Amino acid sequence: MYAVIGQRISLECVAQGSPVPSVYWRYQSTPSRGDLPMWSQREPQTGSATLTIESVTNVDSGNYVCVASNDGGQVEETAQIIGNCVEFLAHLS
Repeated sequence: MYAVIGQRISLECVAQGSPVPSVYWRYQSTPSRGDLPMWSQREPQTGSATLTIESVTNVDSGNYVCVASNDGGQVEETAQIIGNCVEFLAHLS
């Protein structure tokens, strides 16, 4: 996903299963960062989690991993965010 620097973005991850899976986001391969408490809204036992970045910066660029797990196992899906600076050129005549 390309995002303009300063833009607000949200990514939703939804999983289905029985029992209802626990779903959360983590940043790249850093499990110690957990479910991104600053940005990730985890809704227990609803099978979904929303990752929101209020104002994208270059630091936010990277791979975000949605993790869904229940008694049947665990699955992961990755979303890549690329922060871009958009330049506008004005031509005056």
